[in-house]
Amino acid sequence: TYPEEFNGHQIKPMQGKSLLPIFKGKNRKPHKYIYWEHESNKAIRKGDWKLVAEHDRSWELYNLGEDPTETNNIIGEHPALVKELKTAWQQWADSVGVRPWPIEE
Repeated sequence: TYPEEFNGHQIKPMQGKSLLPIFKGKNRKPHKYIYWEHESNKAIRKGDWKLVAEHDRSWELYNLGEDPTETNNIIGEHPALVKELKTAWQQWADSVGVRPWPIEE
């Protein structure tokens, strides 16, 4: 079981889906979005689409199905998708407590 607190601090419930079915060679319904953030580098994926930004840089958009090496930033070609992905990323970031970098205590 996943703990609800650690050293007197509440822990947010674990999110996501188990990868175990995939490791066992079975199919599983994919996530609608996959999000990440590390030291202010951030990204979100939706299928083949990846919206990504390095620390203090603008967002970039790639279609990984057509451009797996992320060499052709097509952010200006899909404004509605960019808006959707930015909004979804920010909602996720707010829900999990992403903090601006560098983190000052």
